Amino acid sequence: MRVYRIERHKYLPEVLSGRGAALSEGNRWNSLHTPMVYCSESRSLALLEVLAHVDLYTELPTDRMLVEIEIPDGMTVQHLPTELLPDGWNTFPSGEGTQRIGDDFIRKSDHLLMQVPSSLVEGEYNFLINPLHPKAKEIRIISAVQIKPERWRK
Repeated sequence: MRVYRIERHKYLPEVLSGRGAALSEGNRWNSLHTPMVYCSESRSLALLEVLAHVDLYTELPTDRMLVEIEIPDGMTVQHLPTELLPDGWNTFPSGEGTQRIGDDFIRKSDHLLMQVPSSLVEGEYNFLINPLHPKAKEIRIISAVQIKPERWRK
């Protein structure tokens, strides 16, 4: 399976560590100090998930890369149906309910991945990678291609 992530060039060496999410407050699926790697099922959803949080022309760093990640066949995926999500899971800010779900996913370490619905596009999904799972070492970076926002219209 392939998943996608947008990452700054300077952080590529640690893109699968989950360190960035662990250092950030206000994430949807993890609380502060909980490592997690946010990915999407498509390139376009990965980009949209980033663009929803920045001003496209003034805040998007020019060193953003589209990272293609390969998850080996047979890896365990926890599916999280929308009906099991707390009220307000897809609002901004999302609150602690979704963070507890994500923190439990990391702590229990039963699965390498958790599939979660996108809060932006109904019917599309993001994948959360547990970097602490024993099988996380088997994940590979396939490619990292620079995003060129200068091609986009203002």
